[in-house]
Amino acid sequence: DGAGAEMIAGPGALIGELALITAMARPASATAIEHSAVIRIARSLFQRVLESDPAAARRPRDELANRTSQIASDILLAGAKLST
Repeated sequence: DGAGAEMIAGPGALIGELALITAMARPASATAIEHSAVIRIARSLFQRVLESDPAAARRPRDELANRTSQIASDILLAGAKLST
């Protein structure tokens, strides 16, 4: 809808990975600006991989932790601005 932020995802980027963990609609879209290859992973396949190889969970877990930390920091900063 044009209201969200834009970002450029580099090689190996995960897009929409939260949908692999929980059933949810993704309110975002992705458009390639150059020749790209993508892999669509079904949630059931992703869960089987995690069950058979827990080390495979590190990257999405770390990415989720980083995003959560950034969101928490953004909320604290916004709260501080609103209270002044």
